[in-house]
Amino acid sequence: MDPMAHGVLILLVGEENKKRKEYEFCTKDYTWEMVLGWQTDTYDILGMVSSPVECAACKWSNDDELTQQVNQIVSKQIGKQVQKYPPYSSVRVNGKLLFQWAKENKLDSIEIPSKTIEIFSLSLKSITKIPLSSFISQTHSRIDGISPQNNGKFREPEIKRKWDQVLLANDPNMDLTVLTFNAFVSHGAYVRSIAQDIGLQLGTGAVVVDLLRTRVGEHLLDQSLRV
Repeated sequence: MDPMAHGVLILLVGEENKKRKEYEFCTKDYTWEMVLGWQTDTYDILGMVSSPVECAACKWSNDDELTQQVNQIVSKQIGKQVQKYPPYSSVRVNGKLLFQWAKENKLDSIEIPSKTIEIFSLSLKSITKIPLSSFISQTHSRIDGISPQNNGKFREPEIKRKWDQVLLANDPNMDLTVLTFNAFVSHGAYVRSIAQDIGLQLGTGAVVVDLLRTRVGEHLLDQSLRV
């Protein structure tokens, strides 16, 4: 599971470990939030933020217009597709983890692998607004919530400084648009990449803010033990 994701995670004990392959091919449900107007190298808030995309906050005259465009994009996402692994992921390329190639700025020297996934359903749940200052504050809190044993592993200090620079360079009261989605996908599908694709097609860019896995196979979030 991604470091910024939370939700259902299956733990196999004893003889059940022999069925590991069965669990690896389970379908999954997700609910996630993404903010428009920004991009990072990880496709979520735990990444180096790039410059804001022009007119991200004023591209649509109202939410109905945005909803219509999002729904048009979403309808084309349903079904099987070839999805590239996000640069910051753990697939191996030439014996090295892909995120290591990304950290070393050597992605141009390799071919990023891809795989076939399927999106069974994808729907826009809501559109909300959040002031930039509140978004940055929440981003800091979420990054600070990473497990202590991983502290520093994901470039947290540098990433937080980058987000602080975003706040200093923009109106702190500027409203950002947050889209919330529900998705039912095949095993191996990266929600971060789905969000990235939607943001690119909208012309605004997008960054995943929160990623909640609500189901793995027959195992539901409300039936899971909290740890």
